Amino acid sequence: MIPSMKRLGAVAIAVSVSSCSGGSSTPTDPSNSGSPTGVVTIAQGVNQVAWSGAPSNFAACAGSANTWYWDEVFVETAGVAVSLTSRTPVRDGVQQADVAVSISVPARGSYTNHMVFCFPTSAQHAVQNTLHGVDANGHTVTVIGPTITLLAKP
Repeated sequence: MIPSMKRLGAVAIAVSVSSCSGGSSTPTDPSNSGSPTGVVTIAQGVNQVAWSGAPSNFAACAGSANTWYWDEVFVETAGVAVSLTSRTPVRDGVQQADVAVSISVPARGSYTNHMVFCFPTSAQHAVQNTLHGVDANGHTVTVIGPTITLLAKP
């Protein structure tokens, strides 16, 4: 079984999460240097996630007893909306293939993404995501998320 992740559902919300910033956004396209570039951070309330074991309705996790759930909160701070279109996951130090996503972070707003990972074993794992997209001014934006430790089954 391949370790899997899935955006279960997401809701745009307005929250104040500036004190728990866990990822960063890097503008990478200087071609539109006259306009501002969107800046997105991933605010994580935790850097460790407890083993859940709760069944997932995500097809790739069907039948897996080893699941972990948490929320990613994307926050835009520069006043320019950002559309994230791909995610590069790293699982236990191994980069995986890019996954298409559709995450729209409004200017000076936020977006909550409900995450689930499943693995064949209940051992401790480490995951990290890098997201790629563009802002409303056409600048390329890369968001490097924090490394999250998925704790072993107690």
